[in-house]
Amino acid sequence: MPRTSPLTPPPVHPESEPAAHPNSAPPIPASRRVVRRHGHALAIVVAVIASAVVIFGVDGSLALRALPDDASSASLLDRPADSVQAALRGVMGVTSRTVGAKPAAQQAVQQAVQQAVQQAGPAVVAQLGGPVEAVAVAADDRTIYVGVGPRVLVFDACTPDALVELGRTVVLPGVVRHIALEGERAYVSLGAAGILVLDISRPTTPTELARFTVNGLATKTLLDGRWLYVVSGTEGFQIFDRGEDPLRPRFVSVFNDRAVVTDAAVKGDWAFIVSRNLKLVHLQDRTAPNERQAMVDWADAVEVHGDVLIVGVSDNPAGAQRTGKLWLFDIQDPERGRPLIGSHPVGPPIKDIAMDGDTAWLLTHGDVRAFDVSNPRAPRALPNSTASAPATGFAIARRGGHLLLAAGGAGLDAYQLRTMGRHDVHDTLGQVDAIAAADGYVYVEDEPPTEDVPGVVQVVDARQPHAPRVIASIPGGIEGRALWVGDGLLIAGEPGDRVGAMLYVWDVHAPATPKLLGQIFLPEPIWAVAVRDNHIYVANDRTLRVLSLANPRAPRIVGSFSPNAGATDLSLLPDPCCVAITGPDTRRDTGHDGLEIVNVQDPSAPRTVGFTNVDGWRNGLVGGGMSGDGRAAGGDLALQMFGLANLGAPREVGRLAIPDAGEAEDRAWLGSRIVEALNFDDVRGGLRIVDVRDAGAPRSVAIVDTIDVARGVAGDATRGDGVVGVAAGEAGLWLIGLDGPPPRPTAEPRPTMLPEVIFAPLVARGAVGGACR
Repeated sequence: MPRTSPLTPPPVHPESEPAAHPNSAPPIPASRRVVRRHGHALAIVVAVIASAVVIFGVDGSLALRALPDDASSASLLDRPADSVQAALRGVMGVTSRTVGAKPAAQQAVQQAVQQAVQQAGPAVVAQLGGPVEAVAVAADDRTIYVGVGPRVLVFDACTPDALVELGRTVVLPGVVRHIALEGERAYVSLGAAGILVLDISRPTTPTELARFTVNGLATKTLLDGRWLYVVSGTEGFQIFDRGEDPLRPRFVSVFNDRAVVTDAAVKGDWAFIVSRNLKLVHLQDRTAPNERQAMVDWADAVEVHGDVLIVGVSDNPAGAQRTGKLWLFDIQDPERGRPLIGSHPVGPPIKDIAMDGDTAWLLTHGDVRAFDVSNPRAPRALPNSTASAPATGFAIARRGGHLLLAAGGAGLDAYQLRTMGRHDVHDTLGQVDAIAAADGYVYVEDEPPTEDVPGVVQVVDARQPHAPRVIASIPGGIEGRALWVGDGLLIAGEPGDRVGAMLYVWDVHAPATPKLLGQIFLPEPIWAVAVRDNHIYVANDRTLRVLSLANPRAPRIVGSFSPNAGATDLSLLPDPCCVAITGPDTRRDTGHDGLEIVNVQDPSAPRTVGFTNVDGWRNGLVGGGMSGDGRAAGGDLALQMFGLANLGAPREVGRLAIPDAGEAEDRAWLGSRIVEALNFDDVRGGLRIVDVRDAGAPRSVAIVDTIDVARGVAGDATRGDGVVGVAAGEAGLWLIGLDGPPPRPTAEPRPTMLPEVIFAPLVARGAVGGACR
C-alpha cells in the first residue's frame, strides 16, 4: 500500500558501513540525523567507531531519531567530518602525540572513550533472525544469496543440502522480499524501503552500493538490459532506466490499472503483468506503457521460457474452492491475440514458477510439483516430483540438482530434484511477536509459517548480547502478552477462542532443556499474564483470573473477577496489594476505556478499589515507582502517566503523544525510563525511550528504527546491563543497549551448540575445497 515511512531515512550502520561510493545515495538530511543532549560524547563515539572500532562494535544497523528538549538543539553529526575529529581531539586530547604515551595516559583516554560510549544513548547490539522470503542462485551454481529478515546471507553451495555461510550484510532498512542477481551486483527488494544495490564481487563481504525509493512496496525486481522493472503491489508495475547510471536508475513511468500487481515477466517490448487478471502490456514506448488485452481472467504467477509464456491460473468452477491450472501461451508474436497452446490441471493454486531447462517447477499453496514442458502443447506432470512445501518462493541450484525453497518462518529448505528428499539447511528465528527475559536469556514467540503449523517459543541465550543464539524450543504459540518468565519458571498462554485456551507452566532453571511442569484450561482467551507471590494473574479479555502457583505441576483457579471495562492487559503495581488492569472489553460495548485498580490481598475475592475512564487503552500497561508512590503508564494512542498515591482515585499526571500517529504495542518500565514498542501503519516500527523521572512531564529521548512493527519489549532486571530485547516481527529479535553497546567480553565462552550463523553438517563439504574445487 502507498505510504510514507515514519522512520526514514534508512538506518546508519556504525560498524560495517562501507566507505561512501561515488554514486551512492545522497547523505541523510540533517533534520533526520541523531540529535543527542550529550553532543560531545556522541561525536567521540562516532569518530572512534567509524574510524577503527577499537573500543566497541555494533552489530547491525542503528537509526535514531531524537526528540530534543528545544528547537535549538544541534548535533555534531551535522558538522563536517573534520569538526567532529576536532571535537574528539578537544574533548579527549587525542592527537598523534598519544601514540606511545604512558600507560596512565592511555588508560585515561580509554576511560574517557568508555564513559562517552555509555552516555551516547541507545545502540543496536545485535539482531537475530527473520523469515526467509527470498533466495537466488549465482551463475556459478555454487553461491547462494538468501534473504533472512532484514539481511542478505551468502552461502557456499558446494553441497546444496549442507550450505556453509560465507558472509552477510549488515541490517538493511527493510525486510528482504526478493533478490535479483546481475554480474557482481544484487538488486534487493526491501518492501517499503525500496531497492538496495549490493556489491557482491566479494561474497564474504557484500556491501551497499546504492539505494533508491519506489512508490509503494518493492516486492520483486526484474532486470533487462538498461531497464529495471519493479512489482509494487497497489502502486503498479514501475519502470526505471539504468542507461545513464546503473546505480541511480531514473523513474520513467508506471503501469497501474488500480489493481494489485503481484507478479510480472518481460520479453523484449512486452510485459505480462499479473494484477488479478493477466495483462498484456506493450512497452515499445516505456514512457507510456499500453495495455493491449487481458489474457487470463484470474492469474497467480507467470514466467517466460523462450517463446512460451507459462502461467499459473486459478479456476473457480460454480463457486467451489479455487483450484490451480497450468496454461502455456505462444508469445513469438503477442499481437496475434490469445495463442493458448497447452494446459494441465494442477490442484492447489500456484504461487511461483521456476524453470530448470524444459522443466517447470511450480510452488503451490502446500507443495512443489514439476511439469515437462518440452512440448508446450502437451505439458506432462513428472512422476515422483511432488513434495510438501509450505514456502513463499524458490530457486534452483543445478549443482547436485537441488531446489532451494524460501520457507518463511521455517527457514531455508533444500529438495533433491531426483528424489524430492527434503533437508533443513538454514533454520531461522522467524516472525517474532511476544517476548520475555530473565537471567540473561530471552524467550520469544516464533510465529508459525502457516496456520497449519503450531507456533513455538524459542529460547535465546543472550548472556553475551553481541552474539545471541537459539538454544532450545518450547512448543506452543502465544496470544498477546501472555508470556512471563522469572524464578526459573515460564508461564505461557496459548492462542485461544471463545471456548478457551491452555495456560502452561515450564521449568526453565536449565534454559537449554525446558521441562513442562503443569497446565490448566481456562474458559476464555488469554491476553496477558503476570506472577507474584505464587499467584498467576491472567487477563482474559473480560475477566481477571487468579491462579495459585503453590504447586506448579497443578495450577488452579482460586479467584475470578469481572472488571468494569474488561481485561485486555494487566500489570503488577509496587503496592503488593494490587494489580492494574485495562480495557476496553472487546466482547461487549460498555462505553468504558478504563484503568482499574484491583485489590488482590484476598486472591479468592478480588475487588475494585479505584477506577478512571481513559482513552485508547488496550496495550502496554506497566507499573512503576515505589510502594506508596506507585504509578501506572499505558495507552496505545499516547503514553499516559497516572499517579497512584491514592489507589482509590487514580489520576492522570502526565501525557506524551506517540509520534507519526503511531500506536504502542507494549512497554517496559526500567528505572527512570519507559521503553515502548511502537507500531506505525502496521508496516514499520520502533523502540522509543522515554525519561519518566518527572511523571508530570515524560520526555522522549530517542527512537530506534526496528524496521518492522515492534510488537513487544522486555528488559532483564536480573542483569542490569541496560540491554532490552525487542520482538520486531519479520525483522526478528533485536537487542538494544539503552546506554550504548556493552563492552565485548575479552574471552567468550565456548558455545555448547551451534549458533544460528553456523550450519551443520559442515563435514558434508569433505576435504578442504571439496569436490567443487
